Amino acid sequence: MESGGRDGIEALLHWPGKAADMEIERETVVEAAVSFVAVLVFIGAVALVGMEFQTNGGISETGGLAIVGAIVVFVFVMAGVGVWFASQE
Repeated sequence: MESGGRDGIEALLHWPGKAADMEIERETVVEAAVSFVAVLVFIGAVALVGMEFQTNGGISETGGLAIVGAIVVFVFVMAGVGVWFASQE
């Protein structure tokens, strides 16, 4: 592989094409946006649970269960989104 005068790590990271000319497909943008929104909702849910179930600088047992529930729901939502994306092709 020709490094084009680059040394070290720059030679390994050099991509011969132009990144600015690369077009991103609409489906990829939609998938990224849906995933990003799902992660934001999950972070918001965990923050909300943390604020609502806070006791003496910690979190109550009910809050712990609520966080576990939020994690489980997030996993199922992301799995559902993945199945939906796969069926779109």
